[in-house]
Amino acid sequence: MEQIRHQTVGLALGGGVARSFANIGVLNVLARAQIHLDYLTASSAASIIGAIYASGVSLEETNQIARHTRWKDLLAISWKAPWRGILCSRNIEKFLQRHCRSRYFEDFPLPFGVIAAELMSGEERLFLSGDIVPAVSASCSIPGVFQPVQVGKRLYIDGCYVNQIPAAALRRMGADIVIGCDVSRGALAVKRKVPRNMFAILQYLVALHSQKTANKGRVESDILIEITVNDIRLVDLHRVVELIERGEQAAERVLPILQRRLASSNSPQTA
Repeated sequence: MEQIRHQTVGLALGGGVARSFANIGVLNVLARAQIHLDYLTASSAASIIGAIYASGVSLEETNQIARHTRWKDLLAISWKAPWRGILCSRNIEKFLQRHCRSRYFEDFPLPFGVIAAELMSGEERLFLSGDIVPAVSASCSIPGVFQPVQVGKRLYIDGCYVNQIPAAALRRMGADIVIGCDVSRGALAVKRKVPRNMFAILQYLVALHSQKTANKGRVESDILIEITVNDIRLVDLHRVVELIERGEQAAERVLPILQRRLASSNSPQTA
């Protein structure tokens, strides 16, 4: 007797500050190709996009939200304990509350995981349950820029410090085929001059460290979508339309490989 076992598909959205918005282009292409996602993970700023989409917001609306997002929607000056970070997650929290269809992971129609780093131990934490807002806020908290976010009794910082492309997390969630989105290649290419102020130095350090943590996600992905954004700075949110287009172009290049993989994986098997 022949049985068809459909392989589950997971997509890991790679973090990269403004470059994270290129992940939306990948989602667009997969949707047009009618490739169903069973699991979604994200790290750093990509977790904002992932949370909105996984909560049940349509892809069309997710695109519109991204196109109209500006830094003032996400950044807020920290007036309380500014020595822990010049920015706080207040506006990110409001942004998520405004756009997410559900507040809790358990209520999301698409299983979603968020990566953050535990500040004191440096250990990776995969958030899969509870309130989405502190998990995403923690994953976006770049040290020295954002204040660490407390979840329970622990403090957490940016997920890119431990895992920029959370591919392995998808396997833990149950994905058979793992697709990784990489927006970090060439992250240092647009920074040719020596950084001369604190913000520029922090931006450079984020890019430098993220390049290293992206390597394991690249290796752990069955299919890697490398998005060419090496000429776009981490802070160039005004280029979001172009970033989405870059994501679409990269996904289109890999799409035939993915479709062949899915076809072979879902072929009839003799019981």
